[in-house]
Amino acid sequence: MLQLARFGVDALNLVFRVDGRVGERLVYRGEETSFEFFDAGRTYAFDADGALLRLASEVSISAEN
Repeated sequence: MLQLARFGVDALNLVFRVDGRVGERLVYRGEETSFEFFDAGRTYAFDADGALLRLASEVSISAEN
């Protein structure tokens, strides 16, 4: 889900992404029982070597001075 906006007490506008495509749907109260929810993985992750990041950051700071 990318965005959620309320339309009064009985409706929501959902903006979502599935397989790289963005979609939008107006959902009314009572329809929520038909949804299937999934646990999302990490949207963004930093899996690189932290020591290399530190080295690159230190080089960048040294170059500015």
